[in-house]
Amino acid sequence: QVGEIWVSGASVAQGYWRKPELSETTFHARPAGVVDGPEYLRTGDLGVLREDGQLLVTGRRKDLIILRGRNLYPQDVEGVVERADSRVRAGGVAAFSVETTAGEALAVVAEVSRDLAESADPTVLAAVANGLRQALSRELEVQTHTVALLPPGAVPKTSSGKIQRFACRAGLVSGELSVLWRSEMTGAEPLVRAPVSVAASQAEVSAEVDASAEEQANAAVAAAKGSMAEHVGAVAAASTVEQPGAADASSASAETSPNAQPAPVPAPPSRSVEELERILREELTAVLGAEAGLQASDVPLTQLGMDSLAAADLQARIEKRLGARVSAATLLQDVTLQALAASLAQGSTATGLAALPPVQRRAGSAGLAPASFSQQRLWFLQQLAPDSTAYHVPVALSFRGPLVAETLSRSLTELVRRHEALRTSFVARDGVLFQQVHAPTPVALSVEDVSGTESASREAVLDAWAVRDAQRPMDMFTGPLLRFVLLRFAPDDHVLLVFVHHLIADGWSVGVMARELSALYGAFGDQRPSPLPEPALQYGDFAAWQQTNLTPQALSTELAWWKQTLSGAPSLLALATDKLRPQRLSSQGARRLRVLPAPLMAKLHALGRREGATPFVMLVSALATVLHRWSGQLDFVLGSATSGRDVPGTRSLVGDCTNFLPLRLRLPSDTTVSGLLASVKQTTLDALAHGHVPFDHVLAVAQTSAQRRELYNIAFVLDDYAIPHGQPVGGGLTLDVGLLDNRTTEIDMTFEAAPGPDGLLIGCKYATDLFEPETIDRLLAHLEVVVGGMVAAPETKLSELPLMTEAERHQVLHGWNPPCEPFPTGTLVERFEAQVERTPDALAVTFELRQLTYRELDARANRLAHVLQARGVGPEVLVGVCLERGVELVVTLLGILKAGGAYLPLDSAHPLEHLAFLLEDAHAPLVLTQSSLEDRVPSVDGTTVLTFEAAMASGASSERLAHRSAPGDLAYVIYTSGSTGRPKGVMVQHDHVTRLFTATDSKFHFGPSDVWTLFHSYAFDFSVWELWGALLYGGRLVVVPYFVSRSPQAFLRLLADEGVTVLNQTPTAFRQLLHAEQQAASQGEAPPLALRYVIFGGEALDLASLRPWFERHGDARPQLVNMYGITETTVHVTWRPVGLADLERPASSVIGQPLSDLQLYLLDWLGRPVPVGVPGEIHVGGAGVARGYLRRPELTAARFVEDRFGPVPGRKLYRAGDLARRLPNGDLEYLGRIDHQVKLRGFRIELGEIESSLSTHPDVRETVVIVREDVPG
Repeated sequence: QVGEIWVSGASVAQGYWRKPELSETTFHARPAGVVDGPEYLRTGDLGVLREDGQLLVTGRRKDLIILRGRNLYPQDVEGVVERADSRVRAGGVAAFSVETTAGEALAVVAEVSRDLAESADPTVLAAVANGLRQALSRELEVQTHTVALLPPGAVPKTSSGKIQRFACRAGLVSGELSVLWRSEMTGAEPLVRAPVSVAASQAEVSAEVDASAEEQANAAVAAAKGSMAEHVGAVAAASTVEQPGAADASSASAETSPNAQPAPVPAPPSRSVEELERILREELTAVLGAEAGLQASDVPLTQLGMDSLAAADLQARIEKRLGARVSAATLLQDVTLQALAASLAQGSTATGLAALPPVQRRAGSAGLAPASFSQQRLWFLQQLAPDSTAYHVPVALSFRGPLVAETLSRSLTELVRRHEALRTSFVARDGVLFQQVHAPTPVALSVEDVSGTESASREAVLDAWAVRDAQRPMDMFTGPLLRFVLLRFAPDDHVLLVFVHHLIADGWSVGVMARELSALYGAFGDQRPSPLPEPALQYGDFAAWQQTNLTPQALSTELAWWKQTLSGAPSLLALATDKLRPQRLSSQGARRLRVLPAPLMAKLHALGRREGATPFVMLVSALATVLHRWSGQLDFVLGSATSGRDVPGTRSLVGDCTNFLPLRLRLPSDTTVSGLLASVKQTTLDALAHGHVPFDHVLAVAQTSAQRRELYNIAFVLDDYAIPHGQPVGGGLTLDVGLLDNRTTEIDMTFEAAPGPDGLLIGCKYATDLFEPETIDRLLAHLEVVVGGMVAAPETKLSELPLMTEAERHQVLHGWNPPCEPFPTGTLVERFEAQVERTPDALAVTFELRQLTYRELDARANRLAHVLQARGVGPEVLVGVCLERGVELVVTLLGILKAGGAYLPLDSAHPLEHLAFLLEDAHAPLVLTQSSLEDRVPSVDGTTVLTFEAAMASGASSERLAHRSAPGDLAYVIYTSGSTGRPKGVMVQHDHVTRLFTATDSKFHFGPSDVWTLFHSYAFDFSVWELWGALLYGGRLVVVPYFVSRSPQAFLRLLADEGVTVLNQTPTAFRQLLHAEQQAASQGEAPPLALRYVIFGGEALDLASLRPWFERHGDARPQLVNMYGITETTVHVTWRPVGLADLERPASSVIGQPLSDLQLYLLDWLGRPVPVGVPGEIHVGGAGVARGYLRRPELTAARFVEDRFGPVPGRKLYRAGDLARRLPNGDLEYLGRIDHQVKLRGFRIELGEIESSLSTHPDVRETVVIVREDVPG
């Protein structure tokens, strides 16, 4: 990026001789916000740092050309000119800006060859000048106002040969420069003197305001940047799709003559198509420049640069010159001059707003006027929240130079007198709202001395005043709804803070007020009367016109269109929030800013011209893409606004004419950038064509329930003008205008865009109830990336556009997923037998009054293994297990593994049909059960049933088998729910389980002193963690009787009696246990617990539910740990200790980071990594990923997908079907299921499976299954 070069060091001079003020600003500069540290010399030179660290000087700051907020460097312009024609002399070109009646414009002077200069052939010179103009338009997308061709040596230079651009400009304007040929655009003449941009203040200002001054005044202060007001389902209204422009100048006299009465626009006289086309071309040239006027008649206007601002300007010019009304929407379509002229010649019947009568003076009654629709809406919303200051708008008018407070006060008094809206309050009569216009009174201007404020904190002072005063209440019924405070920073530095309620002014009004205030101050300062004619209309006239002409009955056709357009639209864009959404937002807001660089914006404008899309359409398309990628929604409503000043006679009004515009955006999933632009363009044009319908009427027909008031929660507004700086007022005084942030918002987000000196300034005003500033910064950064992708490849599909920066993409893929740590694996049997050798006589398993030592458990399991091996059990052979809880269960599971087989849990509590399906699907040749449960084992062909009692009575050897399983052999198959009604068996190997404990060793340090519970069913994979967590570390496993597991009180007593140190619980079960402990504590009977860890798994953990536990036990011992996992990834995937401090954080279910031998990616529906804060589906890779689904290759291929991000070729990722998002610190927050699957007390249940089963009943036609939470858990 180009910036000014600042220098600090011992070689910098002390300053300028006897010029302390200039020395202070030039030699003692500090970066903004820096109070201490080195001071810098501001060189005035511009430069850019190359990637290799070399500084490239690009020119002088004073030579910078700024056209409508876009930076142009003269060297770039001069280079294009030199290359464009060989007859232009190298080193003899100068580019600079000149002042015209339309504002700053580009001028170029170029020396030509001696031969051409001597011949001075006007035909050739004209061709050269036109070629240079076209080259600049083609390469830099810029219109050139003046091209002057000079003889050799005519360009002023220094003695060292440097071009003196300032001297070139002065010579060109004064006529002293030797010129061979001069080509200028029509419609804007260069000015010899400095123009009056904010308001005319010289003596020549009269009742007939000079058109050029008026035009510049509009451009200077039009619709001060930023949002003026917002409301539920609406958008800030200061910046709108259309803004004031040069069209104001053409209508200024008609709207402000003392006794003018607006009259209907006369029918246009009959003219030929050719004559109309000529007139339209002249007006188009005046709006877009000579280059546009030279184009063929069949070129769409949007390809010539037509945007909403230019459309409003051309619309007013056509109406004034031809007496015909053309809608701005028509001009923004792909209409050509030829088609427009033909339409006007045919005298097509006006429709929509153009068909309505003009605003007339109302017959007033005792100062009362009807309230406008927007006032009624804001009044209603203010009544709902009487203390809200969301509609208080702070405006800053900065005066540089000698300001006389008395003159300013007099000017404000006259301004308020002129506009009834500024002295209006409200009264309700019989439930109907009216405006009450009060008699004019002098403005008492409060002056506050804030001198001594350091320049670095100037913005902070303004911000503090804006926030404090904007939050002071304004009484709608008594008024005033307008107040002023003058801040004096220095004798020649003042800021007038204007606080106005949005009920009486909008963003356009700010421009009108600033322009008139400037003119009044200039006149009163010169002891002259007001130069301004009396307003032809007042805001009450507009409100009365609205009530008469914009009724639902009169707009039935338009309302039918809105109803159809918004039918079925989602009410909210489902962006994930950083904080839980409250029932009602508090209106507290903040703003974050980002600049889209000028080179990027130049490319975006070039793309827009090729596609016939306005800047508004381009930016909405980019924003829609980002919001789609963040939310996953292809259909949503984005809010925007129109100025509402299309109605003739309203351009000079002060009041709220804004109308809100819901844009129903439907993004085709497979469309390209070009396709999206075309879609958004049509959506915008259709909405604009119906944009005169009051928003309340639209809201009424679009509502689907009494609770739904909003149509959207995110909005976008575009300000087509940059905020002016240093505009002259008179008497050496200059004025800057800008809006301040009042730190409020009524919707989730409002994006604001406005041109700035370095590019496009994008602001996002957001609800602090919902979002953190870092989230908004990321969103704005993604918007810049998407814009870059759009301009780089317009034929790219939206799904393939980049979203993240390279640094962010690297972080989410690799920074939080370092290479997996390889761990030694082995089998479960080997690990267990090694522990037997270390602690043979330690208790291994206890159940009620029964217990086994490690030696005894090993021996019994060996005997069973011999029996099983004799029956053909070996590697990859499944053995069904249908046993009650007890030591027999532990012996059986261990014995199957020792035989080399794998176990298949068959919970005897499950229905027989379910158990039969599992056996048939798994092809298990053998089932081990107990005598008491033989009738619970279904009879299945090919399956033999063996009781535990018979097996142990066989007299088999207790020696260990010689044949061992391999680490990659199957250990167990656990079935989980399936959406089609068919459960699926997950195949897990020995090494999947052993590496789980190796990966968690450093986190828990389990050991022989630990006591574990086998609380969960062995058909639930949490039991795998409980069983082997105890037996692989020499701990004691307490098998919990079934009735105890169902009684929180009994289980609490067991924990205390057994001295349990490691407790594994689903959050649902723990809430019940916590409640039981609270009851016992209230009776003084809470038993002491020996817990070291409480480990959560199986379902989402609501951190807030842990507060009572932390208040009683603290958060150090026991340590509470949240672990996310799924059967397909071997019990646990992530690990996160939780403490009391986590309860104060917004994230509801933090699951931490993946274990060190796993990698976890969050991917969207197309398999792309998602940014921080954006929900994505969990994909897990690494050593814990299961083999797949038993006998289900198609399903395995669908859920176990190729890892495209990791370093190991052929590795698989498991698609979990769970949603999560990354927090800024890298932690994961669990958000729920992506499908219809739920977890009930830890068990995965597919609602579709239940629906499928219910649908088999002959009397059931359709089924829907939901999970209902009557009480928490």
